[in-house]
Amino acid sequence: MSTRTFEFTEYITHKLGIFDLSPFKSETAERINVTYHESCHLNRELGISKEPISLLKSLENINLIYMAQSEVCCGFGGTFSTKYPEISTAMAEEKIANVKQTGAEVVTASDMSCLMHMGGFMIKKNLDIKSLHIAQLMDLAMGTDHKK
Repeated sequence: MSTRTFEFTEYITHKLGIFDLSPFKSETAERINVTYHESCHLNRELGISKEPISLLKSLENINLIYMAQSEVCCGFGGTFSTKYPEISTAMAEEKIANVKQTGAEVVTASDMSCLMHMGGFMIKKNLDIKSLHIAQLMDLAMGTDHKK
């Protein structure tokens, strides 16, 4: 089973052989300032780090802004956030400060648990920064019209 299971960006790049999304550019989608969070599981457990960045860089209407300590944990870590809420909160606060410092409109990652964790803190702080999974962001950047 594990040989047939892929992370989203790994599947696009290594299975479909798509490394450049510029042919899928949208003439109508607005330019978006984005920062990227490297999730612990993706980077450390699966060894995936270049794929998401290269796909994001290839989208012409994405302005990718590098975040300080993008590889540092957001504080969620599965049950870590419930076992150690004070430490988890401190880690999230630091991550959100780094996100905010970029001036990005969107923080993206390949891990929904990280995005939900960071998103909750950004809502709590009344920050106007969206958290979108990389697949959602790619869809938005390509200008897909779901009403058709």
